Amino acid sequence: MIRLIHSELLKYRTLRSTWVLMGSGAALAFLIVILFLHIAHTSIVNGASAYGSAGSGIGSTDYGSSGWYPSVLYQSYNYPQVFAVVLGIICVTSEYRYSTASFTYLVEPQRVRVLGAKLVASVVWGILYGVLVAFLSAAVGVLFSAVWNLDPGTFLRNSLIYLPVDLAGFVLFMLIGVGIGTLIHNQVIAIISGVGLLTIGPALIILLYAIAPYVVPYLPQTALMALERVPAHASGIGSRASLLPWWGGGMVLIGYAALLSVMGATTVLKSDI
Repeated sequence: MIRLIHSELLKYRTLRSTWVLMGSGAALAFLIVILFLHIAHTSIVNGASAYGSAGSGIGSTDYGSSGWYPSVLYQSYNYPQVFAVVLGIICVTSEYRYSTASFTYLVEPQRVRVLGAKLVASVVWGILYGVLVAFLSAAVGVLFSAVWNLDPGTFLRNSLIYLPVDLAGFVLFMLIGVGIGTLIHNQVIAIISGVGLLTIGPALIILLYAIAPYVVPYLPQTALMALERVPAHASGIGSRASLLPWWGGGMVLIGYAALLSVMGATTVLKSDI
């Protein structure tokens, strides 16, 4: 099992897509933090009454309030976490795309052990990816907060406070990606399905809120917002439904990852290579 895990870790490291996706996610977080800090700085300079609201859709959180920092951090992590799903999908589907799955299962015929190794490797790389994004977001936030006189100490303190749950979000989205990849072996279809589920999330939530409001807190995006403790009024998504407690959001995401992995394992066991 140790050799299988080492092999999966090495596979992540040698895939070009790993570094492209991680670099793109880190760059996106960089831009998002600068954007919100620039909005706050410009608003203060211009004497606006709403100091750099952070959020999307209907809701907003003004700069200086307790909810501004977690809202900005959530926005800076949210989009890179979509790339985490893609990374998890590629971990599995690349085997089928390049026809290396048959060699993998010749080395280790027990397919469940192979899936277990992929899950462990995805946890490790999810932590590494999350640390990269969190470090860059914190560094950029502190730097530009100092440049624009926006209290860098508070930004750093909030970054450290929310680091554990944000890392958990990256890991869980990596595992969800692995589950999707084991369930859908076609790489293109799997990526479109995984990314599509997350990118159409806001519109889907608004629709479901009108039809079945009790379902909304258990969707992936609202569960992630609950895990990362984003204020309910900080975005158009959260303002339309009450969120679960942070541990409840984590349990929902774990449930998604476990369900997809079990379904994928069943598919892998029954499918031909």
